Amino acid sequence: MPDQRKPMLSAEELAFVKGNGFQSHPDAVPVSTEAAPTTVEVEAPKTTRPTLPTKPEREGTVRFTVDMRVSQHKALKRAALDLELPMTDLIRHIVASWLIEHQEAQQEGGQS
Repeated sequence: MPDQRKPMLSAEELAFVKGNGFQSHPDAVPVSTEAAPTTVEVEAPKTTRPTLPTKPEREGTVRFTVDMRVSQHKALKRAALDLELPMTDLIRHIVASWLIEHQEAQQEGGQS
């Protein structure tokens, strides 16, 4: 049986892997390691700027598992294929619709 191992790395490749892989450009200006000069904080003039609208926070998600009969899963999968939707989107739609109906039924029941 022939040897299936990868060929060894070249000297340059090995140096890159074992080192940090960073080689500065020959024309690069050396960076000074001396402490940066201290800066004096100047208070900015107070102006009234309009606040920028913030991006609304998205609600987090929760993953849960549901055991169902094989026939139900097949029917759900067929429905998702017919609607050209991922099964997860179809399930989210079904749950959202049911929750709306449930909430409306509770409101009607409370008004009687």
